[in-house]
Amino acid sequence: MASVKSYYIFRHRKNLHSLIETLKNKMFQPSTVQQKLIAEKSLGFYKRVKVHLLAMCSTSVLASMTTPLLHPKNEQNLPYASW
Repeated sequence: MASVKSYYIFRHRKNLHSLIETLKNKMFQPSTVQQKLIAEKSLGFYKRVKVHLLAMCSTSVLASMTTPLLHPKNEQNLPYASW
């Protein structure tokens, strides 16, 4: 799936570049203190979500890597069916 996303980003890179340049326009920037606070609150929320997802994924990967080391290595009693 990542290769498909990369392909479409590469294919539409001119449109993406023009969109980014348009969003950098002064009209789209927060002008009042209230707008800046709203933007900072939203960015803080997304940062917390990113940190929580990273922690959950890291825990999952760590558990998947250490489970075979902690269980005895019998051919009949594998911890997961895929092993």
